Amino acid sequence: MRKIAQNVVLSGIQPSGFIHLGNYLGAVQNWVQLQNQTEIQKRYYSVVDYHSLTQKYVGLKDDGGEAEEQEQKADSPQELTLKTAATLLACGIDPKKSTLFVQSHVQAHTEMMWFLSCLTPQSWLNKMIQYKEKKGSKSDKQTSLSLYSYPVLMAADILAYRANFVPVGEDQTQHLELAKDIAERFNKLFAEDQLFPVPDKLSYKESPWVYNRVMSLVDASKKMSKSDPQKRSCINLIDDPEIIRIKISRAKTDSLGRIKYDPARPELFNLLHIYAAIEGKDVKQIDKLFEDDNMFSFKEKLSNKLIDKICPIGEQALNLCAKQEDYLLDVLDQGAKEANKEAEFTLKMMKEKVGILRRNI
Repeated sequence: MRKIAQNVVLSGIQPSGFIHLGNYLGAVQNWVQLQNQTEIQKRYYSVVDYHSLTQKYVGLKDDGGEAEEQEQKADSPQELTLKTAATLLACGIDPKKSTLFVQSHVQAHTEMMWFLSCLTPQSWLNKMIQYKEKKGSKSDKQTSLSLYSYPVLMAADILAYRANFVPVGEDQTQHLELAKDIAERFNKLFAEDQLFPVPDKLSYKESPWVYNRVMSLVDASKKMSKSDPQKRSCINLIDDPEIIRIKISRAKTDSLGRIKYDPARPELFNLLHIYAAIEGKDVKQIDKLFEDDNMFSFKEKLSNKLIDKICPIGEQALNLCAKQEDYLLDVLDQGAKEANKEAEFTLKMMKEKVGILRRNI
């Protein structure tokens, strides 16, 4: 009888190319840390390229013209996927400890999504806040079915590996709750032996330095994003030292002078969180390091920390794409083989529970 891992972690990241500081501190650094936790038996990290398609084709003219709604990316989807995977490896994701794969390389995800869609009430999806926010005032012709239903695909991503721990940010918590509801409903309807463990959010409360939301350097009310039209709002892991110094020096702060941990000072609050996450220190105590500093000297120290930490990562990611693409593809291929083995096993059990006729070959 096949042995099933008890503690399984699953998380994913959309292929946006070389990742930025917010991706690293909010997610990927945590994934790397999980590789050292012996109580975790399996770790699956996926570049979720199917999720990135939710609005890709909306707004395209029927004659194949340019998108009306979206700016065309310079990189192809394949290049974006490879660059994201390269950055994950450069950040410290170890193929010997974690299964790194591309979502579209595992067909069971989308097949499982269909089964899960059939038992997910529309009323559950109607409650998803992110769909309402992304749709906004756009007409139905400007939004896709995938934008509405992708939380079900996210549930399939998780349940395919029977993951019971999912490290997600606050913006994905509601989707994880939906995955839990779907797992519980499937178990109740089809699986008395509880085929799916109920996935739970992985908590980092024991690590006071972890901060899931890295905010824009020019507007601390918004998350850091590469799509922000103000390019100095975001630090990319492939930025060179001079660019990092310029972005930090021009980061919005206030005129109060003293460096103090204070949520009422959101811009400084954000920079202190970044410093604490880079240093691995308690963010509530981090301001004590700068009691004698003004804003200029604090920003200079922060720039130095960032350069020391992320520039080697960026250099390695660039090198992987430029000179080691065969190695990168081999890692993803091996990861897909391992992920397929597990996901196909889950899908087979799922079909048996539902009562789908097996092929007699």
